[in-house]
Amino acid sequence: MTMNLHQSENDHAGLKVLIVDDTELNLMLLEKCLQKMDMTVLKARDGSEAVQAFQRDAPDMVLMDVVMPVMDGLEATRQIKQLSGDRWVPVVMVTSLYSADDIVTGLEAGAEDYLLKPVNFSILQSKVTNFARAIRMQQTLKDNLDQLRAYRQNAEAENELAMQVMEKMIRQTAGDKTKTLQHLTIPATSFSGDVILGGATPGGLLQVILADGTDHGLAAALNVMPVADVFYAMNDKGLPIEQIGRELNRKVAALMPTGRFVAAVLVATDPNGGGIKAWNGGIPFAAVFDADGNMLHQWHSSQPPLGLLNGDDFEDTAEVFEPGTESFFFACSDGLLEAEDSAGEPVGQERLLQWLKSAPRGDKTGYLLDKVRNHMGTAAGHDDISILVVAYPGANSR
Repeated sequence: MTMNLHQSENDHAGLKVLIVDDTELNLMLLEKCLQKMDMTVLKARDGSEAVQAFQRDAPDMVLMDVVMPVMDGLEATRQIKQLSGDRWVPVVMVTSLYSADDIVTGLEAGAEDYLLKPVNFSILQSKVTNFARAIRMQQTLKDNLDQLRAYRQNAEAENELAMQVMEKMIRQTAGDKTKTLQHLTIPATSFSGDVILGGATPGGLLQVILADGTDHGLAAALNVMPVADVFYAMNDKGLPIEQIGRELNRKVAALMPTGRFVAAVLVATDPNGGGIKAWNGGIPFAAVFDADGNMLHQWHSSQPPLGLLNGDDFEDTAEVFEPGTESFFFACSDGLLEAEDSAGEPVGQERLLQWLKSAPRGDKTGYLLDKVRNHMGTAAGHDDISILVVAYPGANSR
C-alpha cells in the first residue's frame, strides 16, 4: 500500500469554488481571477442560492459575501457548515464589513478567513492557493485512511480465516482444574505461538507437550501447527514421548525455514506408578514440586529446540524422576518468566517459585494468571504466556 502526501505546485487546479455575491460585477471579477487559476467556478447571488448550490454541486471552497438579500452570508455559512459534515470546506468571507465585531461574528458562524472589499486579487490568489493546499492534503489523508481501513478489514478477515483453520487443526487439551491437568495460554497478539496438547495413551499414560514457536503472533503459530498432527497421531498409538520428540524434530526441521524452531517440553505420567518422565528442549522452566510447593527436581533444557538438529544429532533420551509423594509437574514458556511490570522488571524464576509455594492446590493456573496480571499491570505483554500443571499422586498415595 502506497501513501502519497506530496503536494503539486498547482494544487488549486480543478478544484470547485462557489462564489456568492449579489453584485454581478463582483461575481464577474472573482470568476475571471479564479478561472485564470484553472479552477471550476460556481456562482450564487444570495445565501439561499448558495446553500442550494452547495447541496447540488459539492464545491471544495466558498467565497461568501455577507450582506445579501433573501439570506445573508452568515446564515448561509452556518447552514453550509452543517451540511458539510465531516468534509472540510473552507469558507472565506468577502466583505466590506471588517470591524473586530464583524470578524468575530463571521468566525463564529464558521468562516475560516476574511477578505476585504475591494478585493486585492494577489491576496485572493494567495489565500485560495493556501486553502487549496490544505484541501488537497485533506483529500490525500482521507484516501490514505480509506486504504488503511480497507487493509485492516482485509487483514482481519484473513486473520479470522487463519484462526478458524488453526482451531480445526489444533485440538486443544481440555483443562480439568479439579483433577490431573491444568493449563492456560495467553497470546500476546491475536494468534498464540504457544500450544499445550495432551491426551491419554491406550495404555493409560497421560502424555502432554508444551510447545513454544519462534517469536509470537501468526508467524509463531504457523511454527507450531505441524506439532499437533504428529503429537496426536503418535500419542493415540501409545508411542512414547522419546519417539514423539524425534518425529517432531524431523517434521519441524523439514517444514520450517532456517531460523524457525519450536521449544518444547514433553512429559509423561503414569497414575499407577513409574514416576514422571520428561524431555526438555528449550523450555526455560520445567520442574516437579511437592504438594506444598517445594521444588523436588528440575528438568533443565539439556537439548536444543525442535527443528535445529538433524536426525543423527538429535538426542531423544527423557529423564525419569519418582517424587515418592503427592506432587505436581510444572512448566511454562519464557513469556511468563519475561513478563515485565511498568518499570521493566520481569517476573523471573525467584518470584515464580514464591508464587508456586503459595498457590492453592485446586486452581494453580488461575492463581498464577492473577499474579502475572497484577505484576504486569497496564504494561503490554511482549510474548505468549503458557502454563502447564500436571498432578501426580505419588507412590505413597497409591
